[in-house]
Amino acid sequence: MTCPHSLSEQMPLNTPDPLKDIEEAGDSGYAYTAVLSDNAINFRKGPASSYDSYGKLPSGQVMTVIGQVNPSGNIWYHVSTEWNGKVTEGYVYGQYVALRVDSRNGIWAKAAEAITLMKSPCASATPVRNGDEEVTVSKDTQFYIIGTQTVDSVRWDKVVVQCGDELLRGYVPNNSVILCSIPENEPFTPVVDDKDFETQMRTEGFPESYIPYLTELHREHPNWIFHAFSTGITWEAAIAGEDKVGNNLVHNDKAIRWLSFDKGAYNWGTDKFVPYDGSYWVTISNGGLRYFMDPRNWLTDEYVFMFEELSYDRNNQTAAGVESILKGTPMYKTAFSYQDANGTSKSILYSNAFMEAAEYSGVSPYHLASRVKQEVVVSSTAFSNSCTGKVSGFEGYYNFYNIGAYNSTVNMGAIKNGLKFAKSGGTGAELNRNSMIPWNNRYRALVGGGYYIGYSYINRGQNTIYLQKYNVTGKSTYSHQYMSNAEAPKSEGYKVYLAYKSMEDYDDMTVTFSIPVYDQMPEKASPEPALVSNPNAYLKALSVKCDNGSAVSLSPAFSYGTLQYTAKVPAGFIATQVTYPSRW
Repeated sequence: MTCPHSLSEQMPLNTPDPLKDIEEAGDSGYAYTAVLSDNAINFRKGPASSYDSYGKLPSGQVMTVIGQVNPSGNIWYHVSTEWNGKVTEGYVYGQYVALRVDSRNGIWAKAAEAITLMKSPCASATPVRNGDEEVTVSKDTQFYIIGTQTVDSVRWDKVVVQCGDELLRGYVPNNSVILCSIPENEPFTPVVDDKDFETQMRTEGFPESYIPYLTELHREHPNWIFHAFSTGITWEAAIAGEDKVGNNLVHNDKAIRWLSFDKGAYNWGTDKFVPYDGSYWVTISNGGLRYFMDPRNWLTDEYVFMFEELSYDRNNQTAAGVESILKGTPMYKTAFSYQDANGTSKSILYSNAFMEAAEYSGVSPYHLASRVKQEVVVSSTAFSNSCTGKVSGFEGYYNFYNIGAYNSTVNMGAIKNGLKFAKSGGTGAELNRNSMIPWNNRYRALVGGGYYIGYSYINRGQNTIYLQKYNVTGKSTYSHQYMSNAEAPKSEGYKVYLAYKSMEDYDDMTVTFSIPVYDQMPEKASPEPALVSNPNAYLKALSVKCDNGSAVSLSPAFSYGTLQYTAKVPAGFIATQVTYPSRW
């Protein structure tokens, strides 16, 4: 399908003709902000490498694009920028210039030639379709640039194009794009009216402080659906309910501001944080908990998938999508062998096993694949011991989701807890049977484990990554939480984002999100905890010596919590040295 919308029919064109004198490039009638996206690029006096250079501009240099020349199909931008302390005009090769645009502040342009609209920024990508036909942007068609991206040294522009009554998004190569001045009358409205969406979000139940974040997401992804999950809990009650020692953990290599000094979380005598899983996972600080629990901090492209509803969507979730998630893991485009219930030997791709797990459990295969990636993948070629089938005492058992792998400070304790579950299951015979316990091959562990997750979490209301970590539903509130890592929703959500982002139809996907809303929330999103120093001012040691250098015994023996001591100095000597190093 060709989508003509000739610029010449709508408005006069002042974009420079590369065959005319290059000075005319400054008469474009526009001034668009851009930034240099590569290192040390020549700032030339004309639109070709044969022209003299003023010198090299550094990466990140901000400039104003005031014209464009396309000799031999190669774009050179006429720009105005600071050079040696003065505003100077010159030319920069367009490949290295990124226009500052987004879905709300785009730029009007036209096609220099007929171009196929692509789903992703790649020459071999799938073309965008309108119905059954591929969309071709005809020469001089007007469109709206809302993004720019370089892939394999080729710059692509993300554009909105009108085809009939439809607004379509896709990518076109930058060297086929001619910038235009802002038209007096826009040929079409390139973005959805924010006011209607904002009204809809307020009606949905979102507080005013959520609206700007959701509006920005909606501009980029008009097919995304946002639901407010009203917890019925005040914000302070939710924090108090979750802020229990050992309940929410972070790695102890984080800065002190992220770590809790509460009783049981920290040993003031040894100046050590108390581990609750392995030897590194310790209790998070109250400020850190607030930061990770506040949904508003994660309403961005990169992290919003922690709120994705996790039910299986047969129309939109595919094995190819699962493979995208499995990139960089031992499961990517890899098959494994197993024996089915009848003893027949079979082989299946991991991606297809996840699809069968989705059918059986009703859980998104994307979520199941992401969860396994989070739980047991340690490199592109290796799993953790949870699913090698080689742990002593549990040979031949697998637990891809780490179900039942409860925190333990014993070496491999959590893994063995999980493998014990893989071998014997829980106390519910029917659930064990439906979950294919024992998990004595990979297929049973992947498919049966998916069923267990659906039954135990998603199908009982904990249907997002966020709710599986922070259970603020009405069932087992503040407990029955899948993971103890306070950052898990952030890291898992990001992995899902990377997988979705690599899919060609990412911009057109329909994804549904359920985002928690608390009563009496603060007006602004909770910030990262403030910088603090170690507050432990207890003495590390206390010693007394006589003037002859001999040590004097203390009674009672030193302890950081003891405030009074007796030191008996031998007759004829004087206590001359008292040493009391603090923990600082």
